[in-house]
Amino acid sequence: MKFERRKELMDHILRLESSFPVDKWIVAGIQFWPILKNQIFLYEFKSERHSKTNAKLSLWKRGMRFVKWKLLIYSYRASLKIKPAQFVFSGAYTHEVKWNGRLINRYFTPMIEYLKQKNTSAVLVSCNRPMGNEAPQDIIEGKMLVDFYKSKISFQEEWQSLLKDEEFKKFIQQVEHYFPSYAKVSQTRLSKALLAINAWKKFYLYLFKQTNPSVAFGLCYYSNEMFGMNMAAKELGIRSIDMQHGTISQLHTAYTFSYLPPTGYHLLPSEFWVWDESTFTYLSRQFASVPSIQVKLSGNPWLIEATNAQVYPQLEALDKPMMIYTHQPLRPPLDNYLLETIAKTKNQYSWWIRLHPRTTEEERKEIQDLLLKYQLVEFVELQAASELPLPTLLSKAAVHLSKFSGSVIESTLMGVPTLILEEVGLRSFDDLIQEGKAIGLLKPESDQIVNCLATLVQSKSNLRQLTSFKDSLDKMIKKDSF
Repeated sequence: MKFERRKELMDHILRLESSFPVDKWIVAGIQFWPILKNQIFLYEFKSERHSKTNAKLSLWKRGMRFVKWKLLIYSYRASLKIKPAQFVFSGAYTHEVKWNGRLINRYFTPMIEYLKQKNTSAVLVSCNRPMGNEAPQDIIEGKMLVDFYKSKISFQEEWQSLLKDEEFKKFIQQVEHYFPSYAKVSQTRLSKALLAINAWKKFYLYLFKQTNPSVAFGLCYYSNEMFGMNMAAKELGIRSIDMQHGTISQLHTAYTFSYLPPTGYHLLPSEFWVWDESTFTYLSRQFASVPSIQVKLSGNPWLIEATNAQVYPQLEALDKPMMIYTHQPLRPPLDNYLLETIAKTKNQYSWWIRLHPRTTEEERKEIQDLLLKYQLVEFVELQAASELPLPTLLSKAAVHLSKFSGSVIESTLMGVPTLILEEVGLRSFDDLIQEGKAIGLLKPESDQIVNCLATLVQSKSNLRQLTSFKDSLDKMIKKDSF
């Protein structure tokens, strides 16, 4: 999605937020505006990606029903063994990586292991792992257990009651005008989300009563799973914290508000844990009017953990400056200007393209076909770039290139010169550009990029600005001990 379209969507959504009493509208006991605003944006975003549904996958899912029920029984039995824990961590399988021969959650496992050193108990929950995927050891599979809490409830009566409200009718008219495609499916999608959130809330109420934690961490608070977790935590008086997992800026609907009620929303966490000063400053401004929501600069656990890296032969064998491009699932998958840049510098630099965790097999093949077309297959490393830990790669990189990935923050924290190649990124990371930690190209061309790389490759500082996550955990442990 181009910057102009993204900004247009954001402007429309924020205008709706400030023009209507969105915090007053409730269905199933939930102030649903945070759900709706993100659904609108993501629906438009995915529509413009032209994603194709894999029919074989849906057939495979139907064929796995028997296995699913066996896993349900297994998960239920496992749930009976859940022990008390002071900390609960929840995240998606997409945040897992291979590290030292085992699968871990890259943000939470370093924290859990540190807590163990401090004799503090913790449990890890996986929310949405696909059937058959490898799982870390000692993990609670929430997706299996949540099926026990699903119920078929109709919100038709509440929805019809809302439609009698004059302000809500005007609001719906505006949605139909600005987002006609989404408007056609809005009630269905919202109802599905409310059902899912209600089920996840019930699951987390059960889990929290079993574990009795003082703190619950989540990743991606605006997912149905984490909405449910935040609601359950608030109901039981548990501190819920959203761990930063990527870019947070004025172009992200979940972190940008034109209006917030003084008490916030029950769907939101009570605290945001951020990696860097600029994100801290931005979110602090966003939530300044809500005293119950705190923003804390507490660091990126994965950056600290993975920079204490094991030796990887692929990296030790490098004999040229390494360029790493962090790909995002956008159209086109690789721009011509990037392919032309690689072609012009293939003998000068070692090029690594790190695929986004949500890259489909179809998109991967499309990227490989593009590399084949430009005769670059032997000059670009895809597999190791996508499998090795990003912080380890950045520690070896001469320059990092990206459009608007959250890896821009990670690379600048590690002192790696960064080249931003998209207007969304230029707007999102304007402060980093102003501070001289990154360079932005509004309309990149290959010759322009080649010249920038020649300059940046000489400017790696190796000056890391990493905030220790351990200090924040120590404070939580100390607070919990009283």
